[in-house]
Amino acid sequence: MAEWVNGKIIHIEHWTESLFSLIVNAPVDPFTAGQFAKLGMEIDG
Repeated sequence: MAEWVNGKIIHIEHWTESLFSLIVNAPVDPFTAGQFAKLGMEIDG
C-alpha cells in the first residue's frame, strides 16, 4: 500500500456550484497513465 504524501492546495477552480478542480503542490512522481489518487484534506487545523 502506498504511503501518505503531504501537499498543499494552491488553487481551486470552481466550474459550477457542484464541480471544481484542485491544483495540489506535492512531492510526487510524474503522472503515469492508469494512476489514480485518493485525497484527504485537513480543514481549519
